Amino acid sequence: MLVAGLGCAPAPQVPSSPPAASAPGPNAVEARPRAAVAPWFELGKSFPNLTPTRISSAHAARGASAEIRVCPEAEAQYRSLVTDSEFADGTLIVEWLEDTRGPQSRRVLALERRDGAWHYWELDANGRGAELGPSSSCQQCHAAAPAPPVFGLPRKKAAAP
Repeated sequence: MLVAGLGCAPAPQVPSSPPAASAPGPNAVEARPRAAVAPWFELGKSFPNLTPTRISSAHAARGASAEIRVCPEAEAQYRSLVTDSEFADGTLIVEWLEDTRGPQSRRVLALERRDGAWHYWELDANGRGAELGPSSSCQQCHAAAPAPPVFGLPRKKAAAP
């Protein structure tokens, strides 16, 4: 098993639920709370782009492309991912998805290593969204990754003998 002491600066903790609101008046229209911007969103934009040529992603519809950004402290480990690689708390791996409609269609997915566990995020192009729960379909699919839950960069297929 490969264990490395890499990690990015820990992201600030995000409250798991919005603060309680006071009861609305009898004629009030119920407003949905607006999701906060993920605490790491702006920082994630500055991470090294590991896919200078956008790649296709299993997260998106046909014709969509993705860009992978990883915090600098975990970049080398991510690039050389092997089975059972382990990442330190504070590691952040961000996938910026864009479909054929262009930048307005962007979604952001991320894996954040915090408190010894991986946390899954899904955001819109402005960084608003949510951390997904542990029973999310993300966790179920990512359990099949070479170094769960990290799939790593696309690999070249070996040449036929």
